[in-house]
Amino acid sequence: MTETPAELMARAESTRAREIETTPAGPIGRLYGASRVHRLLPAPIAVGLARVRGALEWLLVRSSRAGAVEVASAFLGLPADDPETRRLGRRYLEEKAMQSELSWRPWAAREMEVEGLRHLKEADARGKGVLLAGMHFGPMLSAHLALAARGFKIYLSGGHPPEESVVHGYSGLWVKTQNLWMEQAGNRWVHKGNSFVVLREVLLQGGICWLAWDTIGHDRQATYLGRKVRVQTGIARLHIETGAPVLPVIALRQGWRMRTVIGAPVEFPEGAGEGEINEVLGRVLGDLVSPDLAQLHYQSAVLFELAAEEG
Repeated sequence: MTETPAELMARAESTRAREIETTPAGPIGRLYGASRVHRLLPAPIAVGLARVRGALEWLLVRSSRAGAVEVASAFLGLPADDPETRRLGRRYLEEKAMQSELSWRPWAAREMEVEGLRHLKEADARGKGVLLAGMHFGPMLSAHLALAARGFKIYLSGGHPPEESVVHGYSGLWVKTQNLWMEQAGNRWVHKGNSFVVLREVLLQGGICWLAWDTIGHDRQATYLGRKVRVQTGIARLHIETGAPVLPVIALRQGWRMRTVIGAPVEFPEGAGEGEINEVLGRVLGDLVSPDLAQLHYQSAVLFELAAEEG
């Protein structure tokens, strides 16, 4: 049975983060997952210590070093023993540690600089919905807390549905806390599973939706950082069906601070189909992330690895 617009919006407005099932974290995990602990150290010191932790992990934990080299090799398309690959692998581990520290500082997220905010304000003022094309890059969740603090309500494609498997230990604490903070800020998760119709209705009602462009797909290829990858077509389909403008957005760590960058609405060829739209977005978003590949998340490595398997 087809859902009514009111039923679709009710799904979009649901808050379920408290229902996520977890198992208890250990003592160290519980301590690190307490926001009040992170308030004890100023950000410059805490982020600096996190970088040291990442560097030590590179030096002392063989499995972490091997995993980071594998990811860096996928990012660069270079052999694992290439010096550039190893340099990026070390930076990747340091970056993960620093971003982990920043993820426990929602107050810092709310205060972060937002470059290009006028693009979002102008697009939102038209009342025809806005598509934010994001990436698994940098402190991406913090960007949405920053936008919420400036009065924007973001409907995010993703999150952890409570009906999914139990999340264990520190990972469970992190996942549940991040999902909960997003809802408490006023944003909403639109979980996977027939989510397209919900996101489309949000846009038709004039809302703002965020989707990660670099989500693994099966049907469409696009050029990303000079290589062909298969990504989903959700952003392209939503743009075609609703006419909502598409704004590229990424979040970056810069030293101990964070910054969100919102670009102007992307211009597509007249009558562009899903493939053409994805091709343009791959170029625009690739240009935004290419200056600092260490801030890419694991998803990009998977994209490149799957592309390499296809030949």
